[in-house]
Amino acid sequence: MSAATMDHPRITIEMEMSPNAYHFSSARPPTLSFTLTSHASQCLTILVPHSSPLDVGRSMNTGGYPISDLCTSPPTTVKIGDMTGYISVPASPNELVVLQPGQRSKRFQVAFNRGGSYEPSFRPQPWHIVRNGRVLDQDGKETSIRRPSVVHGVDGLEAGKTYKTTMALDKLEKTPWWWGDEKDQPDRNDLGSKVGGIKWEIVNGGVEFRVEE
Repeated sequence: MSAATMDHPRITIEMEMSPNAYHFSSARPPTLSFTLTSHASQCLTILVPHSSPLDVGRSMNTGGYPISDLCTSPPTTVKIGDMTGYISVPASPNELVVLQPGQRSKRFQVAFNRGGSYEPSFRPQPWHIVRNGRVLDQDGKETSIRRPSVVHGVDGLEAGKTYKTTMALDKLEKTPWWWGDEKDQPDRNDLGSKVGGIKWEIVNGGVEFRVEE
């Protein structure tokens, strides 16, 4: 293996949306899932930062999944919610993902919705409601409850349009990693020198999906 390959391993990410057509009449948002595959010739481990799109517990609140409106020419970027600067890092440890050569990782899954939640109280709302900072109740009536007027997943998108989501490469590039598995983890004080260097590749540039009433 060449020095360049050793220094810059390539990891591909395959993304899926299920179902790939969401209807606002459905209380349950679609699920975004993805798997990682390392194309290096030896084992490597990544440490998932809390601001990373790989951290499915926080990703929907940290701007990890940019969205493009494919119904415009050229496609336009949708303004999504990003609360990275307002979320404190929890005491819980970061997740470690061990990637063996050529093998897929576990399947990561997250509700493509505000808060990454399937809870009824977080039911996705259409843009004409979200832009006014409002919420619809279970009967479809507008309430006086206020909420952020930004997009989180399908929450805040426009019915009748096709979109595409991907991963924020600028956030992926901040991922610490090292050769080997968990037992080879460097001292936490040395992790800063382990950031960057991975060649991230999103298969097909992401995943397309449709939004309907």
